Amino acid sequence: MKTEKSLRCLPAMLMLGVSFGALSGCASSGFGVIPPVTQQPTEHEKTGKFVWFDLLTDDVEAARRFYGALFGWRFEATGHPRYTLVMHGGKPIAGIVGAKESSSKESGGRWLASLSVPDVVATVDLVRAQGGAVHEGPRSVADRGVMAIVSDPQGAQFVLLRSENGDPVDAHPSFNEWMWIELWTHDREAAVDFYQSLAGYDDSVIGDGGGGRYHLLMRDGIPRAGVVQLPWSDVRSTWAPYVRVADPGAIAKKAKAMGGRVFLEPSPDFEKGTIAIIVDPTGGVVIVQRWSGMGMMREGL
Repeated sequence: MKTEKSLRCLPAMLMLGVSFGALSGCASSGFGVIPPVTQQPTEHEKTGKFVWFDLLTDDVEAARRFYGALFGWRFEATGHPRYTLVMHGGKPIAGIVGAKESSSKESGGRWLASLSVPDVVATVDLVRAQGGAVHEGPRSVADRGVMAIVSDPQGAQFVLLRSENGDPVDAHPSFNEWMWIELWTHDREAAVDFYQSLAGYDDSVIGDGGGGRYHLLMRDGIPRAGVVQLPWSDVRSTWAPYVRVADPGAIAKKAKAMGGRVFLEPSPDFEKGTIAIIVDPTGGVVIVQRWSGMGMMREGL
């Protein structure tokens, strides 16, 4: 888990992502033919679970080369020319949305996570009422479900989703699969209140004054996400996804060889060397972590 103290070692530029204006056209046009988040329909509704991840990027081929080499991910075409399905272990785990080239200095890649809610229209109203912003939708998308792209009052962007096929079942992540997600925000307490109103989370605080506090957003006794305080006033709030790996050091080395950047090398002084923070060649940020599979913190993803 992160702490305020350890976060200070991260470069401020890490959280500088593309503006939503550069992404909204891509995201809206991507709302055409998008596969469901599960291969087979389920009867599961996992309110508060982050059930899907999309990489919005202006260089799809560079992203494919990078993540294919880094994690062994495979890619499949879909019914939309700008939407690529990411496969791992024979199942879909993410999408890549091809953005139009932008002259904006903030153009680049960004991972966007989808949060399961039972009623997107009602939740959009809550977002507005709580001081957040609605950028796209709500919109019904064939196969995927009802979607809206929103941001919280601190500017962290995410997708609200009512999946047409149901949500993925809870399972321990295999290597090179998503395992956790974390909100880095300027106002930790306000952020917790906001997301509690959206998804009915319980707030569980761990840590002490020496290492900082870490908030777990819990739903039905299952941890769904973490919340930490950003120490930099000029850095944008964001949701940061985690991938489980066997060796963060080896992954970091490979990422650099593939044209990515490593903003946090594995270090004994930081989470005992189990974590690295990587930026792909298009600008997308992903955190990799070695995890034993024990403990409750990330069991619920």
